[in-house]
Amino acid sequence: MSFSCTKKDESIELENQVFADIFPQMLDSICIDRRLMVPPPFIISEENFSDVKDYEKNKLEYEEEVKRIKNDTLNIVIAIPDSIGQLNFMEISRIKNKFKQKGILLDTLELKPHKFNISVFQNKTKYKLKYASTFPKRDAIWITKYKFNLAGYLFFSRVRFDSKKEFAAITAGYMCGHLCGSGFIIYIRKIKNKWVIDQIEKTWIS
Repeated sequence: MSFSCTKKDESIELENQVFADIFPQMLDSICIDRRLMVPPPFIISEENFSDVKDYEKNKLEYEEEVKRIKNDTLNIVIAIPDSIGQLNFMEISRIKNKFKQKGILLDTLELKPHKFNISVFQNKTKYKLKYASTFPKRDAIWITKYKFNLAGYLFFSRVRFDSKKEFAAITAGYMCGHLCGSGFIIYIRKIKNKWVIDQIEKTWIS
């Protein structure tokens, strides 16, 4: 029993090191401020001069608003789950196949959900992190007014390592609204005792 607990503790400790190395880059790579998801203006009819004139005016206003949002880096919040769990069967199969092509074997250790410590990453990225339990449930999260800017909702799995602890993978999804989001598999490798993102593969989009 003591061996099992020790192995579990070592796995979480190694997982924490992975997140310490790659989490800020992971956020910057897949998270988008949902205020920037508004489409640009378009011309209704090129033959109508008033439409063209309105388009130029609206385009300028749109570009100024995008610039303002990008410069507004204070109080941008991302919601994340209170705990993270293991990958589902389909995700594991996909990662196994990817690793198999490179002669890499996944570790067979069972991964159970555990709480993700967001305090470690505060002030290390332009985003602030808040647990999902502090937000309204379901669609209400997107229509509620806050004293901060909610950029989106990021959910992700525990780290799945290879048998030699040299490669790893995480699955993640990022929602910017009720029907707006994307899913990813993030492949990671260890280089000179530091974990780095090797590849980000998009798996779904909504």
